[in-house]
Order: sequence, then C-alpha cells, then structure tokens
Amino acid sequence: MDTFVLWCAAIGAWLLVAGPLYQGALELAEVAARYADHLSQPVAPERHPSEVSPWWWLLPPVAVVLIWRSARRERAAYVESVSPTTREAITTFSSHAQGWLLVAAGAFLIALKETWHLIHALHGGVTIYVIVVVVAGLLAFGNTVARMRARAA
Repeated sequence: MDTFVLWCAAIGAWLLVAGPLYQGALELAEVAARYADHLSQPVAPERHPSEVSPWWWLLPPVAVVLIWRSARRERAAYVESVSPTTREAITTFSSHAQGWLLVAAGAFLIALKETWHLIHALHGGVTIYVIVVVVAGLLAFGNTVARMRARAA
C-alpha cells in the first residue's frame, strides 16, 4: 500500500506541474488576444543594458547588478513612453505570466520531492531519478504545447 501511495503522490505532483503550465498558457493566450493591437506595437529603440562599463566584469556580481538595474530603468522608461492601454496590456500579461510561473515552479519542487521518495522506495539510484524527472517534465511541457497547438488549429 505504501508504494501505491508514493506512486499517487508522484503522479499527482507532476499533474500539479502540468496543470499550471497549461492554465498559464491559456490565460496568456487570452490576454495576448485581448490586447493584440497594443502588444504588437513596435518597440522604441532602447539602449542596450550592457552599456555598463566592461571593466565591471572584474567584479562579476557588481557587473550583474549594474546591468540588471540598467535593464530595469530601460523597461520602466519604455513602459512610461507607451499609451495607458498598452501599459495595461504589458502589466496584465506580465502579472499573469509571473503568477503562473510561480505556481508551476512550486509544483515542480514538490514533484521533485515526491519523485525522489518514489524512486528511493523502489531502490532506484540518482540516474533513474534524473531520467524520470526529465521524462515527466517533458511530458508536462509537451502536454501544454500539444494542447495549445490543437487549440490554435
């Protein structure tokens, strides 16, 4: 009975990964369709975030922070330069994407744990675990891709 419960937990955890991936793709497709005219506007030319001096790469963490800040300023400037409707479209799309990404990432971490417990109980090694995780992850992602393609057809 213990093995059955471990199988159920692992399969359920991977379903919790596949579900948010698919739901997120559906919602993002709806948001993109609703704001298609505004999200497809040409992007104003922007400075490249790598305008930070290459000398900062002598201290890589500092360079990464400076480039990240520069990119954030550029995004903020772009968002301020567009119409309110386009700004709403960008914000809505971004919020939906971030929300579903967090849900899927949390489910993925749970799936890793549940898969580990199952493989451990079945006396499998790390290699088997990695293979199962890769295959299950591809199935979860492939499910979303296949359903979105079928929906578009």
